[in-house]
Amino acid sequence: MPLFPLFVDLSDREVLVVGGGEVATRKIQALLRAGANVLVHARELAPPLQALAAEGRLQRLDGDAVDPRWIERAWLVVAATDDHALNRALAEQAGTAKRWINVVDDVELSSYQVPAVVDRDPITIAISSAGAAPMLARHLRERLEADLDPTLGALAQMFARHRGRIRQRLPVMRERRDWFERIL
Repeated sequence: MPLFPLFVDLSDREVLVVGGGEVATRKIQALLRAGANVLVHARELAPPLQALAAEGRLQRLDGDAVDPRWIERAWLVVAATDDHALNRALAEQAGTAKRWINVVDDVELSSYQVPAVVDRDPITIAISSAGAAPMLARHLRERLEADLDPTLGALAQMFARHRGRIRQRLPVMRERRDWFERIL
């Protein structure tokens, strides 16, 4: 297993995104859905990012270059630029600051990967090829999205609402497990 799978709580945590184009837009939208406080540094912002900035949903950082203090205050860094030299410098700065960085489309410079995701909130399925075959991971995601009923999340929420009652009625783990197997 080349990568350790991990789900991260980014609620109210700052994430620095360098870049303002289409790829940065997709990354930022996902980060905002996860509750992150997004900081963006880019020469120009794509129209959807301009709208998010105008709504106060992200903070734009100004300056000609990335300030190392921005990296130090962030929990995660995303480099979404087409400037390889800048991406390499960001990866080095993030490494020095002990911050995880994802350099989009550059596995070697990245200390974490963003998987293909099937979202059936609160059920989340992440698929990774460790950067070896991202199109295969995307294909698998599309198949799973088609196969998994959208109401799967509602089922999980129902189990969560009744968790205490289920535990009370079935205090022995083995009995609970058997009950869940029958129900599912």
